[in-house]
Amino acid sequence: MVIRLKRKYLIAAAACLSVLFVLGVLIRTAGLASETSARPAAAAQGRELPVIMYHQLTDTAAQAGEYVLTARQFEADMRYICSRGYTSVTTQQLIDYAHGRAELPEKPILITFDDGYESFIPYALPILEELNMYAVVSVIGSVAQTYTDTVDHNIKYSHLSWEAIAQLAANPHVEIGNHTYDLHKLDTGRRGCKIKPGEDETAYKAMLTQDLTRVQELVQQYTGTVPKTFAYPFGARCSQSKEVLEQMGFQVVLTCAEQVNHITSQSADWLCSIGRFNRPSGKTSEQFFKNILV
Repeated sequence: MVIRLKRKYLIAAAACLSVLFVLGVLIRTAGLASETSARPAAAAQGRELPVIMYHQLTDTAAQAGEYVLTARQFEADMRYICSRGYTSVTTQQLIDYAHGRAELPEKPILITFDDGYESFIPYALPILEELNMYAVVSVIGSVAQTYTDTVDHNIKYSHLSWEAIAQLAANPHVEIGNHTYDLHKLDTGRRGCKIKPGEDETAYKAMLTQDLTRVQELVQQYTGTVPKTFAYPFGARCSQSKEVLEQMGFQVVLTCAEQVNHITSQSADWLCSIGRFNRPSGKTSEQFFKNILV
């Protein structure tokens, strides 16, 4: 009787062990399947892209202000960005990512310079080259023409000539962008290149197309390349300007909306409205980037 009971218990224990083994296999299989299915979902979630907007750099602290940063602080910014694990990317990398042709670094960042100040050459370029970083320099066509016609290299206010722009375009760390030919103004009743209230849309689109085409042609004439990036002066934009930019084939559009961009390889729509943070003076790198970098 005792032997029969022992045999009964052994059979029951063996059955339990078999069930537990099968359950373990099922759980592990389900876990692997879940992990595998989560990978594409995670990839589809995209990246966070901070974009920083610089203007003029100076070696004189007294000149620093809302749109002028000291060269020393700019260098500190670049080194701080690197120390936080961010990788400077080009707009071409962003375009390729948006169209599913390539991946991006885990923590990408885009550096931009508006207006085309000559101070970029002595103060920004060497640091970018040293740290293997990149920048988009968006130029105002009429200003570049002025400094081409009249030689003036006062680094406190001078802008890039077309010759200097050509030299920068040949540098792999620099991209030249379009910042309008003659619409970077506030004193004409128009804010940047935004349509005026009541303005005829057909006439407006023709005007904007002509202005931007002039920059495209001049950059191509002097550099052999055509800008694919446009930066809105003052961030002033409208639906009509968006239509013109799309028709002209601009692939990257920079605004002044201060926000970190959520980007994805599932859609390229975000390329047409990239927000940026203006970098003023008066803050350390840690203070400025506190709510921008993770």
